[in-house]
Amino acid sequence: MIMKKCFVPLMLAASFGITAAEVKDGFDKFTWGQWYSKGGKGICRFNAKEGLTAPGSADMVFAAAHKKGANAMILKKLPVEPGKTYRVKCMVRSKTPDQKSAANIGVQAFKNGKFHSTILASAKIPVEKDWTMVAGEFSVPNGIDQIQILAAGYADAGTTLQFDDFSMSEVDMTAEYKDTFDYDAWGFWKSPGTKVTKNLDRKEGNKAPGAAQIVVAEGNPKNKGGSLTKHFPVKPGKEYTFVVFVRSQGLSPETTIGMSIQGQDAKKRFLGTGVQGTKIKAEDCREWKRMVFTFQIPDSGKWKNAGFVLMTLGTGGSTPGCVWFDDFEFFCNSEE
Repeated sequence: MIMKKCFVPLMLAASFGITAAEVKDGFDKFTWGQWYSKGGKGICRFNAKEGLTAPGSADMVFAAAHKKGANAMILKKLPVEPGKTYRVKCMVRSKTPDQKSAANIGVQAFKNGKFHSTILASAKIPVEKDWTMVAGEFSVPNGIDQIQILAAGYADAGTTLQFDDFSMSEVDMTAEYKDTFDYDAWGFWKSPGTKVTKNLDRKEGNKAPGAAQIVVAEGNPKNKGGSLTKHFPVKPGKEYTFVVFVRSQGLSPETTIGMSIQGQDAKKRFLGTGVQGTKIKAEDCREWKRMVFTFQIPDSGKWKNAGFVLMTLGTGGSTPGCVWFDDFEFFCNSEE
């Protein structure tokens, strides 16, 4: 679990001349803070001999006195720009693969040097002997110019996790965006009372492993479901295209899978535009199928104040099953 606050004195990345546009840390030295939750015992230290692409990494050691259920983190504060979207990645592996362990990455926002909010808590992924990636995306709220990265490990006593090749880069979503679902960068919404969950399936995929999955469990209400959610910046008068590949399994033939948008203003408040989109029946996508939706944002009426659209990829129904989404694309068809 990502903790609410981390009161750890850390150097600001700005003092090293790092810009907010792109940050890379190959751990050729250890400049991160460290934190263990209540009951956690161990040390995070520099490993000068081992690394993913070159010597240099961070070892997260869970000592013999480490209590079950506690976790550890390495932390670093970095400058950011309000309103920007960023992607964070870090590689991790276990040096004791016989021990069950997991990792994730989180981001906390700071305002005037004080904790403001948690703006990213990626899903925990299993960590084994081979290098794997923890990653996520976040948008910086207005008034925020500093964030704290939390690379977290979850393991039992006697385990050592190894972190390397951290990066943070700005994501320009104004013209185009692509997602092959190598990591989870989408939110999730579901109707109250539903038995629907979201997963990142690292084995399934359209062209390569990695896909978002929505699972509908036994007993889910017939007309309720869940959706992946993500905001995309738009301008009235411009035409945009959304593309995604989908595949269903187990869902009843008449169950629909939808790709839809709703208009929002610059502060991401709904404008009452209604829903625009396209859909496909589960029986028509037992194998991977391409869904495409093109829409010109009106420059009049409720849409004239649009600054964003909320994209949803969703399904539901009462028959147990699942749907996968992969190879999503968003791009503007209009010239500047």
